[in-house]
Amino acid sequence: MAISAGCLARRRTPEARAAQLWTLREAALNTAMSSKHVDARGCLFPDRGSIPLKSTRFFPQSASVILHKLRHPLFLRYAKSLFVVTLLTVFYLAFSPDGDPLPDFVFADKLKHAAAFSVLGLLFWGGWRTGTGALFSWMFGIGLFIEAVQFFLPWREASGWDLLADGVGAWLAVFLIGRVSIDQS
Repeated sequence: MAISAGCLARRRTPEARAAQLWTLREAALNTAMSSKHVDARGCLFPDRGSIPLKSTRFFPQSASVILHKLRHPLFLRYAKSLFVVTLLTVFYLAFSPDGDPLPDFVFADKLKHAAAFSVLGLLFWGGWRTGTGALFSWMFGIGLFIEAVQFFLPWREASGWDLLADGVGAWLAVFLIGRVSIDQS
């Protein structure tokens, strides 16, 4: 194999490149490649040692496959819409007087904040392909907005711990995006 599809994709549109990289990564994940490996750009090269896919370094195989789905062109296409729907759902749950219908336990509220903001962060990144600094800033701004509005609602209360949990969720999204290691070009 002289030149792989991923290497040729650098000259094409971002959508074509993402689709070709997706196909190449899927082939690398689904087949046992004993004599070939994939480098950080997604290009195949002959056996030069044991250089695995970057996302499998610290995660078990199932987690790396899930993180790998963040590169799928379908996810990247609909991430903006999913972000808006998820953000509206978070706003409804944050501002409604009824509270949320999910069960409670000791730190359930903080865990819900972190989970919501990690999902929001992943969708924000997938939709707008921003850097991790901008992603963290936007997520912190959204969390600050929610806490500011809750300060003025008589049936809700603002909390700095909630804002900290939002930041932890945004950091988790930044960490996961870093593990997937998709270049922003």
